Amino acid sequence: MKDATGQSRAVRLGGELVWVSIGQGLAALGGLAGVRFLTEVLPPQAYGQLALGMSVVAAVQMSALQPLFEGSLRFFRTAADSGQAGALVAAVLRLTTRVALFEAAIALVAFALLAAINPQLLGVAVGVVAVSLISTWTVTISGLQNAARHRIVVAWHDGLTQWMRFGAAIVLIWLIGPYGSVAIAGYAIGSALVLASQIAFLRSSGEFLQSSPVAQRDEIRIWESKVRAYAWPFVTWGLAISAQIASARWALQFFGTSETVGLYSALHQAGYYPLVLFIGVLTQFSAPVIFRRAGPGSDPTQTNDARQLGWILIGTALAFTALATGIAALSHALVFATLVGPEYRSVSELLPWVVLGSGLFASGQAASVLGMVSADTRSLMLPRVGSALFGACLNGFGAWKYGLTGVVWAGVAYGAISCAWVAGAAARERHRVEFVHGA
Repeated sequence: MKDATGQSRAVRLGGELVWVSIGQGLAALGGLAGVRFLTEVLPPQAYGQLALGMSVVAAVQMSALQPLFEGSLRFFRTAADSGQAGALVAAVLRLTTRVALFEAAIALVAFALLAAINPQLLGVAVGVVAVSLISTWTVTISGLQNAARHRIVVAWHDGLTQWMRFGAAIVLIWLIGPYGSVAIAGYAIGSALVLASQIAFLRSSGEFLQSSPVAQRDEIRIWESKVRAYAWPFVTWGLAISAQIASARWALQFFGTSETVGLYSALHQAGYYPLVLFIGVLTQFSAPVIFRRAGPGSDPTQTNDARQLGWILIGTALAFTALATGIAALSHALVFATLVGPEYRSVSELLPWVVLGSGLFASGQAASVLGMVSADTRSLMLPRVGSALFGACLNGFGAWKYGLTGVVWAGVAYGAISCAWVAGAAARERHRVEFVHGA
């Protein structure tokens, strides 16, 4: 009976891994296809404007949306096991509404400033705000579906997002013209279509609507407090990491030109995101299993078992990083000839280093799961924030001193420091917990 149960569980997990891989694979393929199409129709300057705008969207996602995603992922199974999944969902959606209102208020201030300083940027700003507000809901709903292990739904929408964004952008560029603001408007339309589909699936899932919110008002407040306490450290390092990511493009813009930003963005899209998405598959698949093994996070035996799985995840991520870097070193010219337009191919030799930096960064993201095993995520604050701020400084120095090449090398250094620091902090936390409970 035990063997049959174990076999059934292995089959189920294998099926989930297949669906996660399909979703992320479609997303990666859509991203690469989009890079190819957009670099064909947009000159480097316009592509640089698009990249600068999307760096703001990335900052919002890292600092405001990822915390809610992680809170949903960490607590959903615990809430479901106690019959309170509906209360947790209501709490997360309530927090999401507050985040969206805060974003809207900031946007109004930004619009007023731009209208006075540089009205020509208003079109880009409106598109950025639209994508950010829509992403507020798409990321949160994706987190809830992933936590509930609705892998097919998550896979479908992960793949659909990239294709819809790029597809809508290309259609608008064809209708209106090759401008960065037009491309961002297309991103907003594509994101809105995906959100409509996500809402339809969410409404059809009874697991998220188990009971009346009125009957569970106290439970909602309790879960809201738990998610907020768990998630606020993510905000601190989300701001720092988003500053590190955005600083590369903005430093190149400050010390160079929009054309340089466009070249870097094409290089980044071709070499950075595929491996990050692939390791993200491993992390997305492994995290619910690890958190289920950890339970509430109060039993040292359970948490140590969960951490062992986390170390396996980190080792696997680093192994794939080494493999992908070697492949990029051998085939960078072919990759660029396939993935980007002719105007962007002069920087193909930097591709292996971008791949290495992306893999090290993604491995550091995987290492963060070790710190999330405990319900107290504060141990991750110093390594995540410290390494990201150091990485932002490296980007500024690299852009000033060595231009595009300097920013690429800064990415490698940041990835290595982040991964080592986060993994080291997780190891020290384990020894501290063992010492406390052993005493």
